[in-house]
Amino acid sequence: MSEFDAITLTKLGSPYRTTSILTVPQNKTLVVEPGVTVQFDSNSSRLTIEGTLSAVGASDKKIVFTDGPSGDSVWCGVKFTPTSSNSILDYITIEKAWGACGGGLSHSLTVDGSSVTLKHATLADSGWNNHVYLKNSNSLIDSVTVSGADKPGQGILIEGGSPTIQYSTFSGNTIGIWNNWGTPTISSNTFTNNTYAMKLSSSAASVSSNTATGNTYNGIFVEGAATADLTWQADTMPYIMNTFTVKAGKKLTVQAGVAIKFASSTSNLRVEGALVAEGTGASPVVFSPLSDGGSWKRISFEPTSTGSVLTYATLKYGGNSNLDDEASLYINQSSVAVSNVRVENSFKGAVRLIVGDISGSQLTLQDSGFTFYITGGCPPVTQVAIEGAGGFHVNSEQCVF
Repeated sequence: MSEFDAITLTKLGSPYRTTSILTVPQNKTLVVEPGVTVQFDSNSSRLTIEGTLSAVGASDKKIVFTDGPSGDSVWCGVKFTPTSSNSILDYITIEKAWGACGGGLSHSLTVDGSSVTLKHATLADSGWNNHVYLKNSNSLIDSVTVSGADKPGQGILIEGGSPTIQYSTFSGNTIGIWNNWGTPTISSNTFTNNTYAMKLSSSAASVSSNTATGNTYNGIFVEGAATADLTWQADTMPYIMNTFTVKAGKKLTVQAGVAIKFASSTSNLRVEGALVAEGTGASPVVFSPLSDGGSWKRISFEPTSTGSVLTYATLKYGGNSNLDDEASLYINQSSVAVSNVRVENSFKGAVRLIVGDISGSQLTLQDSGFTFYITGGCPPVTQVAIEGAGGFHVNSEQCVF
């Protein structure tokens, strides 16, 4: 293509077939007309865009990038390099792109250090690979159907950048969307029959109006640790965790209306920095087990923790372990300010305080094995209400609130 500024693949010449790597050089444009099919008939063939790809189909004339005519070959997908720009892919299908490229696994669509607009697209049957890999990319993904990345694979893997993913459907993938790192905006998407609908690894995302049904984990699965300040926004899906740590000097802000679900009886949130739960009377922050009848371990505030505030927060069915002093709120040589906080149905205990401090007011403890286990002095919290079963632990200092 180096001799021309642009080349057009016309519908009249379709289908097109290649067994090699097709490259669009920097500052050059490949135009693909509606209804064109491009066949990649080798497990090392690929379309590499260093310039611009304009593949704009129509609802009744989709552009198809696929394997060879025999139907038994696989290929290496479409890759956009850091020099590519202004590419638009609309009403396209990318399928069967899971060849062994360069000795490793490929992706149906890779955007590396650049951005594309991908709309009304279907990405299917990626085998072992990810469908879309966004690396340091601010791409727009809009009204896309992503399925079949399940051996295992991700519908979309994000590593850097601030892409927008909206109005899309993810089904039959190991992970629908995985934000390994980056600051994506993810809204109005539908997740069905994936293992994980969405996963955040030591990261956050701007999320809204997403729905998840029929997945193993119907929510936003969080893992790792907050190694920078993070904010979890409310969505129609809950956040789900096994174990998550807020590192010293960092802050996790949980906005009003967020539901946090603990995946097992050993799940816990460990706060070495600060946890700020910003609930309201109408939209509290709720911590509870993932499954009905389940339980979880604790939210622990460690000696390095400072600046934690719980406002209009409810903790349900925590405090479960073999430890005699286990509690839903476990405050160890640190402090927490509370306002309108409820701790309900704790298995062992509601609050464990070890040479620590609870300030604020309106703390309600309901139906717990014990309400308080305090060593190191009574805290200044006021307006404490005890409802139902539970009293001070036998070894606790006896306090009057």
